[in-house]
Amino acid sequence: MVGDYNVAGGSWSVSSSGGTYSVMVFVKTCAPTSTGPVGNPPPTVTWRSPASGATGVSPATAVSARFSEAVSGVSASTFVLRDAVTGTILSAAVTYDATAKQATLRPTHWLGLGHSYRVSLSSSIRDTGGASLAFTSWTFKTATVQAFSPTRTVSFGSGKHVGYRFASNGTVLASKPYTLARASSASGSRRALIAGHSGTWYLISNGVWAGYWVQASSSVVLH
Repeated sequence: MVGDYNVAGGSWSVSSSGGTYSVMVFVKTCAPTSTGPVGNPPPTVTWRSPASGATGVSPATAVSARFSEAVSGVSASTFVLRDAVTGTILSAAVTYDATAKQATLRPTHWLGLGHSYRVSLSSSIRDTGGASLAFTSWTFKTATVQAFSPTRTVSFGSGKHVGYRFASNGTVLASKPYTLARASSASGSRRALIAGHSGTWYLISNGVWAGYWVQASSSVVLH
């Protein structure tokens, strides 16, 4: 068959009397055409810090997220940091750099040592066309040791305090008790969790307990 078509199809059948019947269909299809504008793709997170699943993160860290395009709606209610165990939202300041397309969350206080935290970005964050970011969440865990440079001041109340030296597994290698007649202070170069010992510990770098760890308490305070 000759004609202006580009698709053909047919079928046949045999009647009870033995006659054969067939039918053919010839169709010319149209070229595809656009039926409307291309949809506005939503923004995505292209980079994050700390990375998802990161461990050994500094307790003094800020949390950042970079987007695939400019967005609006970034705030302390749409970009939050939670304690991954209790779900409590931490107090923080949130800023957004439109040029870098990057949001930064800075906790008001240091994070806990050796603790897990969850970051969340709300779908209320949108691009200039109104497309929403898909809800995004990830976790990270802080280090068990935090170093200070420069050193920080540790204040001691009057009374008896004990400094310790530990092996890497937490075994006590030495102890140094001393009674202060009045409140005093010294420099601390680290705070850490010590294996097998509760609480937070400060490594003292000068004075009576130079080179010893002293446990944080209501009368041993880091400033």
